[in-house]
Amino acid sequence: ALTCDDNASQTVDSACITYLLSKWGREGINQFSVTSAAHDLSIQIQSYQTDNPGRVGVLAVSYGTLWLDRFLQIYPTVVQA
Repeated sequence: ALTCDDNASQTVDSACITYLLSKWGREGINQFSVTSAAHDLSIQIQSYQTDNPGRVGVLAVSYGTLWLDRFLQIYPTVVQA
């Protein structure tokens, strides 16, 4: 999980940024993105479809709508929109 300290703090300040960079590095931090999440979901769906062929429906609410929008931009035919 992406938290600001070892106690799962969500307070974003300079100490948080320092902690995250020390834990993940700049390249690691760049992997936490909506686009990366879309790619991860695609891998999960494709793995599922190996044993369960067909289209998959995904429901998104709140922040998930932004995330699903990015997913559909990259993979428009993987799920039912």
